[in-house]
Amino acid sequence: MLETKGCLFKLGCEVQSVLPADNGTTMVCGDGFQETYNGCIMAVDAPTALKLLGNQATFEETRVLGAFQYATSDIFLHRDSTLMPQNKSAWSALNFLNSSKNNAFLTYWLNALQYIGKTSEPFFVTVNPDHTPKNTLLKWSTGHAIPSVAASKASLELGQIQGKREIWFCGYDFNQDELKAGMDAAHGILGKHSSVLHSPKNMSPSFMETTARLFVTKFFQQYISMGCVTFLEEGGRIFTFKGNMEKCPLKIVLKVHNPQFYWRIMKEADIGLADAYIHGDFSFLDETEGLLNLFRILVANKENSAASGSNKRRTWWSPALLTASISSAKYFVKHLLRQNTITQARRNISRVVCAAMPSRRRTKSRELLRPIVEELVGLCINHGSGHFCFLFSTL
Repeated sequence: MLETKGCLFKLGCEVQSVLPADNGTTMVCGDGFQETYNGCIMAVDAPTALKLLGNQATFEETRVLGAFQYATSDIFLHRDSTLMPQNKSAWSALNFLNSSKNNAFLTYWLNALQYIGKTSEPFFVTVNPDHTPKNTLLKWSTGHAIPSVAASKASLELGQIQGKREIWFCGYDFNQDELKAGMDAAHGILGKHSSVLHSPKNMSPSFMETTARLFVTKFFQQYISMGCVTFLEEGGRIFTFKGNMEKCPLKIVLKVHNPQFYWRIMKEADIGLADAYIHGDFSFLDETEGLLNLFRILVANKENSAASGSNKRRTWWSPALLTASISSAKYFVKHLLRQNTITQARRNISRVVCAAMPSRRRTKSRELLRPIVEELVGLCINHGSGHFCFLFSTL
């Protein structure tokens, strides 16, 4: 597809040096060829990039790219079971063992990692063994980045050298960093601004919030019998609650931003869920249908729970989550005190109307306007009007 867009691919051309010129062009040299381009993307690791640039590397390029240190590992594809645990029942996909020189090495059991069919002998991949395995099929060497404070700091300073001489770097550090740098390079060549997301930090809930998470996740595990609800915490931790997908094929993902999400639900159940949404403790991956699908799943599971007879003793005001009993009792008492008699209806509606006023007016004039609103509501009720609205100016 790229060739149809005019892209030209040259295979088997090993690049030996990259020489930036003063006029903004870049000369790429190899074995038997030398070509000039308007720019260059160096999708190689940091040491190789510095080697290709040679003495043409600037001080900043040498400082930033030189902070990434790599270690080389020898890797063997073989069928030698002596590099696995002696007890075959202890074999796993990844096996860490000590060598005779008291050095550790790692052996992958490919038959457990990938489906490669039935074989007479298993396949293994061993990293840095102390001797060459028997029945070796392939050997190669590769380098991997060594995590360090200097490398972490250098990754944040990469923007200081990106595209400065029409040269972009996107092969340093780990795979996720290579992807981010590659996106930056592509946007830089196109002259577009890119905003690369940074890995969010793991949530650090308090002891109470951790306890609340335990209660809430256990409740959802028991409650969700249809559909699928997933909690995706900032930092990557995932909780999935999946029921019968045939009766309810809906799936939703809640992105949890604050551990208060669990605390509010444990304390006030469904009202706590609404409160957590209002406070921004969670959001939906599907911004358009997420909230609606959450209601659909919760309603479907409530009806299924009622049909199964598990809620026979539960009244409408008692919570599904027992930890919310005190809050539910409080709201139940408030409901009894606010029954919609003709007199009480005026007060109830006036409270809602005054609470919905713009904040500046609410703080100054709420008490002043409440009797006026009650009188207006009374007039509407006395004349049999079931629909009315109030408009407040923010001026």
